[in-house]
Amino acid sequence: MYFLAVGLNRGMSFLLIPILTNFLNPEEYGIISIAAVISGLLKNLIGFNPSLFLIVNFFKTKRDELAEYLSNIFIIILLSSILLFTLYFYLGLKITFFVNQTTLFLVVIFITALLMVVEAVVFTTIQMEKKGQTFFIFSSISAFLQLSFVIILVVIYKDNWRGKLIADLLAEFVICAILLIYLRKQYPYKSNFSWAKIKHLLNFSLPLLPHSVCLWGMNFIDRFFLEKIVGLQSVGVYSAAYNLGLGLMLIYDALQRTWQPYFFEKLEKNDLVTNRKIVKWTWLYYLFAFVLFFAATYFAYLITPIYFGSKFSEAFKFVPLIFLGYTFHGMYRIVAGYLYFLNKNRWLTLITISAVLLNIILNYFLISKYGTIGAAQSTAITFFYSFIVVKIVVVKNSSMPWFSFLKVEGMEGKH
Repeated sequence: MYFLAVGLNRGMSFLLIPILTNFLNPEEYGIISIAAVISGLLKNLIGFNPSLFLIVNFFKTKRDELAEYLSNIFIIILLSSILLFTLYFYLGLKITFFVNQTTLFLVVIFITALLMVVEAVVFTTIQMEKKGQTFFIFSSISAFLQLSFVIILVVIYKDNWRGKLIADLLAEFVICAILLIYLRKQYPYKSNFSWAKIKHLLNFSLPLLPHSVCLWGMNFIDRFFLEKIVGLQSVGVYSAAYNLGLGLMLIYDALQRTWQPYFFEKLEKNDLVTNRKIVKWTWLYYLFAFVLFFAATYFAYLITPIYFGSKFSEAFKFVPLIFLGYTFHGMYRIVAGYLYFLNKNRWLTLITISAVLLNIILNYFLISKYGTIGAAQSTAITFFYSFIVVKIVVVKNSSMPWFSFLKVEGMEGKH
């Protein structure tokens, strides 16, 4: 259920590839890719990633208190967006983020990112309530809206990359209105501004802000290096390959959304038998990730000739390395949950900062030497580094029986 929902909602970038690569040229695809990168950064800054707070604290909070937290989350989102927009708009005019286009599109990107943050808060709440069917229904509506507006504006009216950005804004506006009505019905409690809850939210979220921004950098900063070193056309071709990797990441995302509610709920029990089961499933997840990598790479090899337009035919050569990077990132996301639970967010921040610095250095040298393939190499190496370091930190700092599950059942009773 979650796989289908995430595939329809977050996977729309993946599902729209055949349409966009046939109706846009590589430079136009590069423009919407740069816009998506900027939007991704804004999503991390607006509200300071409140969805993660909900995931970790959902089972620690009573329902009426959760309603108060939700109200204060939206207050933080509103205030932070007002402050951030001033800086963003000024820098947008100075740096000309958007290929010298009108200021209207700076506003479109920002509002779309703001609505995405609101959407993520509601979807996270539904996820933690374990309402898979509700999650799927709203995801289907969101996907239908995105697809419909893209077909109307890009395919029918041929408004190229501008149509794609406006389509995203319209789809987000409609789905957010629906989700907020749903949320209000589910949490109808009287709730007001609470400085104590604001402080709790900020104490949790602010230390993770550098982590979120650096994680964004690890995923997307290579586009800026490609644009400066190789050219905007290379950004379009590489982004098409990278978006194909989203198909793989959707599986990891669906598994994580299914896993998180049970994972944090079970860890609260701190029971040895339960902990062994959690550890065992973590190791099995790693094994599954590598099997999935080889299967997905072979599948991508088969579908790439018909999936991409003729202008993007060289995109496949970047796919295996991008898939490998996504594999390590999927493994990283599972193990990072242990540090969230232990409230050792500063460790994640330090690790991610070091990873993004490594990524910047690798992108500069590898892209300069090898061209576009250097960006894919940088992605794979950086995600491998972040997974290994986080895994080492988790093993040293948690009391989980990381290797005891390998013992034969019942052996302990013989001693």
